[in-house]
Amino acid sequence: MLIPFLEAERLLHSLKTAIACACAFSLARIIGEPATQWIVITVIVVMCAQIYVGSILQKSYLRLLGTLLGCLSATAMIIFLKHTFVITLITISLTSFVFSYIATTRESLSQMGTLGAVTTVIILFGNPPDLTFAGMRFLEISVGILIAALVSQFIFPIHARTHLRRSQAATLGQIS
Repeated sequence: MLIPFLEAERLLHSLKTAIACACAFSLARIIGEPATQWIVITVIVVMCAQIYVGSILQKSYLRLLGTLLGCLSATAMIIFLKHTFVITLITISLTSFVFSYIATTRESLSQMGTLGAVTTVIILFGNPPDLTFAGMRFLEISVGILIAALVSQFIFPIHARTHLRRSQAATLGQIS
């Protein structure tokens, strides 16, 4: 290897992330809504720290589930309760409590809990919070997740099993 810190898998994954961001940005421009930056942000959050297809798919699923639960929490408040400072304060406090509890149960659920709380807060901070904004938030996140999952799966997919096999071969080579 010419430069010690450059690794082929990491370079390939970074290229895939850049391709996914370019796709997300292009789609966001076509859609043209004011908050479409969330499509690109979602691609970055889902892909940046996960190289392997399986990890990205798991993170995508949990992020989508957390966003859905956050949207449902905010939507329930919008539909069934009056929008006042006290009601919003109580809703944010309760959902933050529940989602924080979920996020700290297992490491794999931290994405779901965190995104549920964040999504609830973002929707309820709309002025005034409404169902259209909640729907757009869920749609933007879903599109970003879909782009990340498709690029990860179909453009130069990197599987953990490939890395494991290479590591095992290298170890066997060193032993012999």
